[in-house]
Amino acid sequence: MKTRLPFTVLALLFLLIIDSVSLLSQSASKGTLRGQVVDAATKEGLPSATVMVEGTRIGATADIDGRYVVSNIDVGRQQIRFSYLGYVTKTIEVDIVPDQAKRLDVGLEISSVRLEEVVITAQRRGQLDAVNRQVSASTIKNLVAADRLQENPDANIAEALGRLPGISLNRSGGEGTGIVLRGLDPKYNKVYIDGIALPSTNATTRGTDISGISQYILHGAEVSKAITADREADATAGAINMQLGSAPENLEGMKLTVLGQGGYNHLNQYWKNYRFQVLASDRFFDKALGVLLNATSESVNRSTQTMSAGYAIESATSTPGQMQPMYVTSIGLGDQYRRNLRNSATLILDYRVSSSSKITFSNLFSDFSTDLRSVSKSYGLTNGGIGYSFSENLGSKSDLFLSSLKSENKLSFLELNTGVAYSQTHAYSPYSRGWSFNYPNGVPAAYRDLASRRLPLETLVNLVRDSIQNTALERVNLSNISLTQQDNIDRKVDTYIDFKIPVSISSSISGDVKFGAKYKNGYKSRFYNPQSPYYIPSTFGNYAASKLPWIHNKNGIMSALGFQDHVQNGILNDQFYFGWYPNFNRLNEFWEFYVNTSNYYKANPNDPTKPFPDIKTEFTPDYNQRQRSNYRFNEEYLGVYVMSEMNFGDFITFTPGVRYEKVSDKMWGWYTLSIPDNTEEYGHATSDTHSDEFFLPNLHLKLRPTDWMNLLIEYTNTLNRPDNYSLAPIVFITTDTQPQTLVMGNPSLKPEFWTNLDIQVSIFGNEIGFFGVSGFYKEVRDMIWTPLKVRPPGDPPIPGFEGTFGSNALVNITQPSNHDFRVLIRGIEAEWQTNFWYLPQPFTHISLNVNYTLLASSTRYPRAETINTQVGTDSRGRPIYKLITTYYVDSGSMVNQPDNIANCSIGYNAGGLNVWVSYSFSGKKLASFSQQLERNNYTSSYSRYDLQIAQKLPIEGMEVIFNLANINNPTEISQFRGDSRPVSLAAYGWTADFGLRFQF
Repeated sequence: MKTRLPFTVLALLFLLIIDSVSLLSQSASKGTLRGQVVDAATKEGLPSATVMVEGTRIGATADIDGRYVVSNIDVGRQQIRFSYLGYVTKTIEVDIVPDQAKRLDVGLEISSVRLEEVVITAQRRGQLDAVNRQVSASTIKNLVAADRLQENPDANIAEALGRLPGISLNRSGGEGTGIVLRGLDPKYNKVYIDGIALPSTNATTRGTDISGISQYILHGAEVSKAITADREADATAGAINMQLGSAPENLEGMKLTVLGQGGYNHLNQYWKNYRFQVLASDRFFDKALGVLLNATSESVNRSTQTMSAGYAIESATSTPGQMQPMYVTSIGLGDQYRRNLRNSATLILDYRVSSSSKITFSNLFSDFSTDLRSVSKSYGLTNGGIGYSFSENLGSKSDLFLSSLKSENKLSFLELNTGVAYSQTHAYSPYSRGWSFNYPNGVPAAYRDLASRRLPLETLVNLVRDSIQNTALERVNLSNISLTQQDNIDRKVDTYIDFKIPVSISSSISGDVKFGAKYKNGYKSRFYNPQSPYYIPSTFGNYAASKLPWIHNKNGIMSALGFQDHVQNGILNDQFYFGWYPNFNRLNEFWEFYVNTSNYYKANPNDPTKPFPDIKTEFTPDYNQRQRSNYRFNEEYLGVYVMSEMNFGDFITFTPGVRYEKVSDKMWGWYTLSIPDNTEEYGHATSDTHSDEFFLPNLHLKLRPTDWMNLLIEYTNTLNRPDNYSLAPIVFITTDTQPQTLVMGNPSLKPEFWTNLDIQVSIFGNEIGFFGVSGFYKEVRDMIWTPLKVRPPGDPPIPGFEGTFGSNALVNITQPSNHDFRVLIRGIEAEWQTNFWYLPQPFTHISLNVNYTLLASSTRYPRAETINTQVGTDSRGRPIYKLITTYYVDSGSMVNQPDNIANCSIGYNAGGLNVWVSYSFSGKKLASFSQQLERNNYTSSYSRYDLQIAQKLPIEGMEVIFNLANINNPTEISQFRGDSRPVSLAAYGWTADFGLRFQF
């Protein structure tokens, strides 16, 4: 929806400011009350506590530290009510003085049916924090309190958020990497830390992988399902905000927490997992300056065992609407050793200039690296060969850096927040080494016929199983070594300013008006540098064996016999035989020997000692892949908004808002006509621009029929901007293969424009806790997809590419585009959070969190079939065939959207014992859509169980921790629509951790 609105919006803001000044002058004779609401026993702030002037709708909601400011209070004696779900409401009479801000700090006591039991457990406190923030919010939110982040046996913050309603996960190595919110891909989420949007961590999309962030450095996290006008609009699925926290303002001396634990992964009997955390905080200068330092270091084994299978349709004919039989073409087995290392640190300084003004300087650095060794075997059921692929990628890293300076000013007549931030993600892989071995005709012909290729996969593998006998390994030959490098950067500079002005029209109508602006400047680049492999010359084995005596050489050809280490019998619960395993030390020794030898003779081409003439002199970049993959972006963003939150009596809160956004991109790519085995850069650089601007109205309505029920109705408009790779002006052409191909980016792509409707009914109270049911509906205009178009032989030339393709060439054309088909998502979420404090022993110490989500989506997928079809007969009666392309648009669910999601956590907290038992379930989902319906890939349902136990010790401040994760060790399964056998299997094993936490 392009529109010329910046001047209209700015004019509206100007009028609003003038009107606000008028309102301020009218309230000059009013008074202000400020202070902090805390737990009477622990003195910790109560976030989202409600402060109201009795008999009016004038009030405020406390911030995350329990601080509040209530403005526009009539002078004289007023009754002020302080309430917090789960605590006893307190009303205090206060004398309000005109034109002055009076301070009142209040401590609330926990509710209990037995007055002697007033000590709140850690479980209940964290749960109450989350519930109160959900109840007081004017939008639909789900929250994870700090204690749940710290205590769950989750691998990372993504796993912790995966327990909230409507959230499932994309996984890598058994860890959650991407958050799928309400069935929408991670690129539809907006991820923030303390309100600062994080740059993308994905080389081709705008998605952010938060798996590298340790949950131990966070103070809490919230997921907003429907955004307000003060949030950036490209958050169709929702916004995830992770909070870093600060030094508590009630600190009496330094607080120090130390955590140390070791762990075990049963998949490969690995005992070296560890996690260390140090959290220190203190306040200085009469508590005006707060310092918080949090550092974590983690190393975990996330190894994986996998099976993958390729299938083909052998029939030359097809019947529309019917599935064709599929035959196995290959079976791959994989055993990956993966060690994830996380090192994270935060330094947060906050200085309270006055009771109403605070400056915060936040710094976060997170380093996530992976050491990966992969052993893969592929059994060819058509050519009979067995391929062995080994790779090692040590030190692949993804770094996140965020530094922000913000000022928060809560005056009696105005809230003014300003800030500037710098953020960057840097993902790089300095080298990834690879080795390939081949065993020609390793699969006996007896197992390659059509009947065998319909057998169960484990039967085929165990029939074909490669032998460890020397006679077999002598036939496995080293064919090539390879190298791949990557270096991707995304960085942004944010500046923002927000104004919030309280408005009081009468004792029953009050609220605030908020407006502001944000400007961002960003840069993103991708450098993907695959190297053409060294193909080992047949004469090299003799020379290598003379220098490396362990090499087994026969007629100059090196076999696997010298590289063999041990035998790995079974993987995936012994379902598949695996066979011989390489010695990576010897693989690396040979790799370095060959490269060093090659580099020497490159530098000394006339050296008469050169033992062979055909050694390749260096790795050569694969320019075809590099130039079709890399790009650069400069992006400018401007967002301006105005919104209001008005309370009408005790019944209605109305929050209308409008946001204006404009994005401008400058982009660089490459035009490439593929040249086989090219040895230098070719083609030419390309550049283009892209811009879009939108006017986005949002409406939020909150109804409170009683003091124990909320009804939220939210209408929002959001965007999904095109992925960087889809926009980039990249053109890649191949004419040396059939069919020929044309692959293009599309700088003219429009963002997807989503219309969203959300409704939630919730009931809450001291006994019931929080119970809510939500329904949502999302519909999109200008959906982005990538159809396949085919130019058959003899058709007119492709516009802009006249002379590039032959007149009789079959050309497949792919380019992202917008379509106008109806696409929608619908769903229902239900959640219940409660603590059974009111029941008799031992149930009084039990907490419960349970949620269930039912999802349904409908989208369209393009498909093209090109079939050699008889179109007639010649004069002699012989059939005439022509390639005919038929285009289809198929309906289906959205990719990665499970049909249902469930989570349940039961906790027990008493006598120093803290226990959580958790269950997570994600239903069947479409993993990928294919041009052949038979090859549509579905991932089966997935469930896991986890256990966390912490027990306080007789030593004050010390507790022992024991975690079990992924106890049931499920196998992830995916299948094609056209065959019941699996396309892939993956198992990650269960893990156990044991450690100590010490607080003083």
